[in-house]
Amino acid sequence: MEGILLIIDLTKYQEKGSYTTITGEYLPEDIDYFQREITVNESLDVKIDVFADEDEFVFTGTLKGGYQLACTRCLDQFRYSFETDLEFVIGKSEIDDLAHVNLNNKLKENLILTIPGKALCSPDCEGICSQCGQNLNIATCDCEQDDIDPRLEKLGELYNQE
Repeated sequence: MEGILLIIDLTKYQEKGSYTTITGEYLPEDIDYFQREITVNESLDVKIDVFADEDEFVFTGTLKGGYQLACTRCLDQFRYSFETDLEFVIGKSEIDDLAHVNLNNKLKENLILTIPGKALCSPDCEGICSQCGQNLNIATCDCEQDDIDPRLEKLGELYNQE
C-alpha cells in the first residue's frame, strides 16, 4: 500500500510568535519493529499546532487511528486503536526548504511509541496450546496440561509434605 506523506509549508510562519494549526492524514508504509510487523491499513488523523520561536518550530498535537497487530497469545491479527499526543521541536537550521517540511519521520517515531509491549486481541484471550498449537479461543484440545516446570518441582514437594 502506498503511503501518504505529511509535508507542510512553513514559509508564512518564520517570524517569532507565528502560529498555525495543521490537520491532515498520514499513512506510513508497514512497519517492521523488533520482528513484529505492524500493518497500517487506514490513514491516521493528524492535528498539529505549530509555534515559531526564534530559531526553532515547536509542534504539539495528536495522532490517532489504528493498525493491525498479531496477538501475543493466540497470534491472530486484530485492530489496535490508539490516540497519542505529539510534541517535538525542529530547529530552523535543520530545515532545507520551509515550503516542504517533511514530518513523516517524527510521526513515525510517535507511532512506534504507541505499539504495546504485550498486544492482546482481548483481555481474556486464552492463547494457543503449547503442545498441539490449537487456538484455545476457538476450540479446546485434549492435550494433558499437567506439565510442571522443572524449576518449581522442588517447591511442589515442599507443599506436599505439609
